[in-house]
Amino acid sequence: MENRAVARHMHKYFKRLTAEERSDPVLAARKYANSLINANDYCSAEQRPPLAHLARFKKYPYHIGLETTGREFATLTKRATLVSDTLLLSHGTEGDYRRLGWISDSRWRDQSERDPREIDDWDGPSTRVPPFDPGNPGLHEKEWGFYCPSLESLGTWLLESEPLLRAGLAWHLPTFMVRYQPEDCPESTGPSQYLLSARDYDAVDFLVTDGRAVNLTDTKPVLNRLVRPILEVDIPMLEGVGLRDFARITVEEFDSYAATRDLIRRTLLDMDSAMDDVQSDIALAKLGIDIRDGVREVQAQMSQVARHRAVRASGAGLGSVAAVLVAVYGPALTAVVSALGVGGMGVWQVLQASADHDTRSLRKREWYFVWALSKKSYRA
Repeated sequence: MENRAVARHMHKYFKRLTAEERSDPVLAARKYANSLINANDYCSAEQRPPLAHLARFKKYPYHIGLETTGREFATLTKRATLVSDTLLLSHGTEGDYRRLGWISDSRWRDQSERDPREIDDWDGPSTRVPPFDPGNPGLHEKEWGFYCPSLESLGTWLLESEPLLRAGLAWHLPTFMVRYQPEDCPESTGPSQYLLSARDYDAVDFLVTDGRAVNLTDTKPVLNRLVRPILEVDIPMLEGVGLRDFARITVEEFDSYAATRDLIRRTLLDMDSAMDDVQSDIALAKLGIDIRDGVREVQAQMSQVARHRAVRASGAGLGSVAAVLVAVYGPALTAVVSALGVGGMGVWQVLQASADHDTRSLRKREWYFVWALSKKSYRA
């Protein structure tokens, strides 16, 4: 299923990048965050989810990247493309707060005849707008931004992943924050700070909605009553190239493994029902065989792709990465990810501790599926 919401947005974003922004990852990252934020809503009293076009994005399924720092975005992107729906990466609240824009309601009206809610394509602070001033209690001021550990790393990932983003195969969800000072706020109180992590747009919500995730790991997930095994398999991947060439080759040769992606998607849907089957272990084993057969087929197809002259010229070759597919009890995983953050480390360890101390019965139809992908890969 093509993710048209992501593809449409990314086409617009990359089309509007200037030559200067393409040459500067920091500018590219800031413009990306601005392209996704509902800045107009921050100019009004009504607080809405800051993710623009939320309804469009939520029509499509996603695999959420867990336990992945910004430095590992490229690695996870290359490993997860075959097995995931649209890959959703997020820093959560990792890193520094980066201001994108600000507004002072009373001063703005003195300096602009436009209604602030009519502002389109907001692209950073304007010289017409005074800076956020927490020391002046007489004004109703707001500023908004997002969290990011490294604008340069994020911008580099965006620029190098351009073909994947334009195809709707991956995207990044910033965690936005707005802070404001109410008009009646005493000077001694200072500005309030609100982390906008409402359930209707946070990355964790996409996990709850779709029940799919991927993560990079040095060790296999510890199996327990909350984490059930489904299969282990070596996933083929293009090795020996950087993210930019990987993204280009993947999109150009996408038809070579689109059928396998569709097979995995359909099989995971069948697994939702199989988890509640009286003989669930047998049902899951059969579905695991279907996925393994699909992986073998795509491995043969990717081997042919790797022999193409243009692909060989890039240095790409066929490699593989060890993968474990597990079913994880949804409420437990949601609680852990909410506590640690999307990029937080230690998901499997905390789940193990939860399994040891929580003996409550598990509800049906509450299982999520997670691909645990090895950080190490091997060239064939």
